[in-house]
Amino acid sequence: SQFTVRSVKETDITDVYRLYHGNRRYYRAEGIKPYLQDLTDVITNPGQDLSKGTYFVGFYDEDHRLTAILDLTCGYPQENSAFIGWFMVDAGKQRQGIGSQLFADIRASLKAQGYDHLLVGIRKKSESAEPFWRAQGFKPAKEQPDPEGVWMERRI
Repeated sequence: SQFTVRSVKETDITDVYRLYHGNRRYYRAEGIKPYLQDLTDVITNPGQDLSKGTYFVGFYDEDHRLTAILDLTCGYPQENSAFIGWFMVDAGKQRQGIGSQLFADIRASLKAQGYDHLLVGIRKKSESAEPFWRAQGFKPAKEQPDPEGVWMERRI
């Protein structure tokens, strides 16, 4: 991959906010407003046990700029499952296949760590997200725990 991958910590909040800000038109249409204080409250260092917990993973380009961010919850909803949350690609780099490329790397990494099931949550308002995840091999999840969204799953 052409991206450097590392855990996002509180010191990276400004970069995360800039990345959101570059996509503000899209996220406004989605009804998502992650304010700077919200981001600071959410991003924490959960400790060393990578088998469980929530991690914010940043993808940095060759100029060390944050291009995408992934909210990954390991060990949920089952021990060998992982939940993918907030995933954002730089507005200037959208529609270039970067999201699919990053996701392929994420999937390979999770598989290497022993995970065999992925679950993704999509807001009902997001018309473009469902086709993207279908293209990544996801299908509607058997259980739909959240009436406010659509849940999709796939085997890794």
